[in-house]
Amino acid sequence: MSWVKAVPSFGEDVFDEDMDDINLQQKEFKSNMEKRIKDGYRDGMDAGKGASLQHGFNQGYKEGASRMGVIGQLKGILSALQSWCQLQKKDSNTTARISHLLQEVDQQEERMTEKLKNCQQQTHMGELTDIIEDMGIAKPTQEPDSESCCNPQGTDYCNSGGEAGQNCCKSQSTSSGSHKGCCQPSSETVNVTQQNLGQLLMQCIDLVGELGLPAELMQHIHQLNSISL
Repeated sequence: MSWVKAVPSFGEDVFDEDMDDINLQQKEFKSNMEKRIKDGYRDGMDAGKGASLQHGFNQGYKEGASRMGVIGQLKGILSALQSWCQLQKKDSNTTARISHLLQEVDQQEERMTEKLKNCQQQTHMGELTDIIEDMGIAKPTQEPDSESCCNPQGTDYCNSGGEAGQNCCKSQSTSSGSHKGCCQPSSETVNVTQQNLGQLLMQCIDLVGELGLPAELMQHIHQLNSISL
């Protein structure tokens, strides 16, 4: 009978303790390895996030400080001049002139801040586009049609600013999968921003000279003008 053969002979151990120990060790080793892999993956993610955040902060601070430092100092100088004129009871024309300059500086600061935000958004979209292209799932890029929003009969709306330029950049970034090309900020736009800031600085220098304030202040404003160029 088959069941008779299944009965162990005398002296044979029914439970193999060595085999049970080996299986237990293998399971424990596998569990420890899986835990270490998860811990390493989690630590790697945390380290990567920390490095990316630090790099982004350093880059943003560098760009923001270099672009907004001059306009911030100019705004502070004009505010100080306004307070000084009020204490010295200067004529109303001088006070109105300083107030007008402050308004222009505020507008210039808003324009520069908006351009800085747009530049950061375009950079972020560009990084995503590069990742998608590396994965091989990006749509094939197409040249802008002569009648498209970016080049309707030779007109470049992206560099002209306004709602048309923003819509053009959005449509091109979503349809072609690329932020490059017509949506890049032109050198003319940068030059206009620098010229406007330079004009404001020169007006402030003229105002300081008319008020008869110390030459050190004029030299400091001249230094700001050289930095902005």
